[in-house]
Parts: sequence; C-alpha cells; structure tokens
Amino acid sequence: MVNPPRQAAAKRFADRIRAMHRDTEIVPYAWHPVTHAADDVANRGSRVPPGSPPQLGHLRDTQAVSVAWEVTTMCARAMQARRIVIETPPSFSPGALSRERLTRFVEHLDSNLKLVWAPQGLWTPATALELAQKLGILLMWPAHEADRPIVLPHHSEHIWVCIEGVGRSKLLRPALAESIAETWFNKPPLAAVFAGPRAYGNLRTFAAARASLR
Repeated sequence: MVNPPRQAAAKRFADRIRAMHRDTEIVPYAWHPVTHAADDVANRGSRVPPGSPPQLGHLRDTQAVSVAWEVTTMCARAMQARRIVIETPPSFSPGALSRERLTRFVEHLDSNLKLVWAPQGLWTPATALELAQKLGILLMWPAHEADRPIVLPHHSEHIWVCIEGVGRSKLLRPALAESIAETWFNKPPLAAVFAGPRAYGNLRTFAAARASLR
C-alpha cells in the first residue's frame, strides 16, 4: 500500500467491493513503511510516518514502523479485513536478522489479524515455506516466473499462489494458464490470488483453462 486511505474512505471502498462480490474476502497490503526501507521506495507515495529514513521498513522495532502498522490495521478494521499482506522487498534478505525481525513481528501481532507474507528477492520457495509454517502464517508465492510455472516443494495449507500476467500487458496466455493449472491444481486445491491490472480477465482465462483439464 503506497498511500493508505482514511478510515471512512477505506470503508466505502470495501463496501463497493462487497456490493459487487458478496462473498469476497478483502485482504489489504501493509503500508510500505512497515516493510520497505527508504532505498526500496524512492519517490513512492506522498505520505510517510514520522521518523528518519533509517527507522523505516524491514519490520524494524521503531516508532515509525509501529505508526505505519497502526495505520495499516486501522484501514484493515475499517474494511472488516481478517488478514493483511506484508510484501517484503528484495533487501529483506533470508539472513538471520530478517528472520528474527519477522518472528518478532508475528509474535506481537493482534490475535484478531492474520498475516500473509509475500517475500521478494533471494528467498527460495523451500526456505520461505519452512519459515512461514514455523511462524503459523500464510505464504503468498508467484505461480509462475515469466512464462514458466514455479514448482514448490509440496502443497501446503500455508500457501497462496499469486497469478499475474506476463510482460507489459500483464495478460495471462491460455497456454501458461493451462501449465499453471496442471502444475498447481492437480493435487489438493490451493488458494489462488489474481493480481495486477488484468486480474479479472486473467481469472476468466485461468478458469477456462482449468475447466478444460477436468
């Protein structure tokens, strides 16, 4: 989340979504100062919490991150959301410090909120899934890289797969949709998340591809 909405605006936004999709679950992203350091978000957004750049991001135990998380949770409550996505940047590497910060962050969570972790960078599916399972949080992982499906170590209730199109158009080609369906959904079903500006169209393409394999 770049510029979080005010509570009233967040509620109106959620109400519009539920008016179109009655049974939907709204899962907002955390405000970027929670996860992204200053170098990760150059010229991104016009709102920042109080604090100097070294206090921002990477789930640090600072007042700036605490304020940014409080704003995030206020938006989530206004949307009646039960989960929040934290998307960590490539600079949040899979070393001991990042693991310690994520662990501490999860330990101090409000029990009414659950995390969905979407790591970027050097994390591998195996190491990210192992840590997510240890902490009892969901892992959101891309279903594909460019035009090839990604294979995780095994299916798990801790995994959401994120499906997005390829290239500038962000369109999901039918052939890739079929490959993803064969790779990810020929075993116990996983939760699929469709992201990006073509999410609706890609959902329809994927649904058609999956139906053709049954």
